[in-house]
Amino acid sequence: MAGNQLLNERSLQLLKTLVERYICDGQPVGSRVLSKGSELNLSPATIR
Repeated sequence: MAGNQLLNERSLQLLKTLVERYICDGQPVGSRVLSKGSELNLSPATIR
């Protein structure tokens, strides 16, 4: 596949959550925070 393929909906939701948390906290955002903060019901291992 080409390197410029679009992100799927799950990836977009995770990216949105990551950016929002980083802007609010000003700290790195880990997979555990993303799993709790997103509405996708994914485990931290899945996110990593």
